[in-house]
Amino acid sequence: MCIYSEYVSAHSLPCRRVIIIPEADGKGLDVHRLTQRMALRFTTGRFARGLSALALVVLVITPSIGGCDVFTDESANGRPGAPGSLRIAVTPSVDTAALRIGVKDGLFDNAGLRVRLVEQPSRTAALDKLKAGDVDLAFTSDVAVLRAASSGVRLQLQGEAYQAGPNTMALLAAPDSGYTEPQQRPAPRIAVDTRGDVGELATKSAMKDAGVDPNGITFVPRPFRAMADALRTGEVDAAWVVEPYLTRIQKELGATMVLDTAQGTTEDFPMSSYAATTRYADRNAPVLTRFRSVLADAQRSATVTRVQQELPTFTDVDPTTAALVSIGDFPDRLNHVRLQRVADLMLTLGAVRDRLDVNEMSPPPLRS
Repeated sequence: MCIYSEYVSAHSLPCRRVIIIPEADGKGLDVHRLTQRMALRFTTGRFARGLSALALVVLVITPSIGGCDVFTDESANGRPGAPGSLRIAVTPSVDTAALRIGVKDGLFDNAGLRVRLVEQPSRTAALDKLKAGDVDLAFTSDVAVLRAASSGVRLQLQGEAYQAGPNTMALLAAPDSGYTEPQQRPAPRIAVDTRGDVGELATKSAMKDAGVDPNGITFVPRPFRAMADALRTGEVDAAWVVEPYLTRIQKELGATMVLDTAQGTTEDFPMSSYAATTRYADRNAPVLTRFRSVLADAQRSATVTRVQQELPTFTDVDPTTAALVSIGDFPDRLNHVRLQRVADLMLTLGAVRDRLDVNEMSPPPLRS
């Protein structure tokens, strides 16, 4: 940690904060050298006046002096009013609506948390930012974070972002394709936004439930914005689409819903979460405790109407389309039993080799 002090009067010794700031590498600052520098500061220039009674200020780490709070860990002490900052990688997804509402409404500011949203083009990019240490938390799909954990990346879940509801994710087909039932294409070409992510998992599961062999599906990666064209040109038989793109493509293309992928095994399916690296979480547990508490309030404030109103502010849908968008749920607590569904389905469908224990990826206070 490093220690920084403001000027302290030698006579009445009024309290001025001395801040203890953990450094990224975890190494401590040489306190002897620090006190030498502080002594020089206090005994030169305009600070020399009035210091006859005190030649050197010696720093002693103590809870208080004369009833004043002198030492404060301002990055991670978790006390009410103690400031902290969090950089959170996010994407323009419905899933992040509650977090954005919390920031906009000042819920995090009121709790002494300075939250900066770092916009990313995809869930994969957000997770990459986290792994590189460029952000403190990342929004990403549950499938992506669990896959990363299975490959050895040490991550800790901090809160669930979003849970699928009816008609929030589905397979769409062009209106003149003749593809209206899953069984009509035993080996379909299906567009997904990212290979190996929640789109593939949800599609395989739902198609299996519908009697279609998931191993016969060919997945074609396409951004959501390009899926309407892929359907229109016949490049793919169907596209796995989430809101708000689902409503927009249906509205603009007249696309047909082949299958609601938020049913059967994937009914009320956990879609996404916020994660930190284990290293960061271990060093900043109090700040993350506060984050989870405020996030819960934000999630509860994300009503359907409010989310629909906010969608045009961070997605490229207009207010008219936003009002038609189906909205899922915003869980207000991390439930490792619910998230275990994702890990177990990944194992069943061959997305991971070994079973993951989501409980072990939860913050210690939330483990069972």
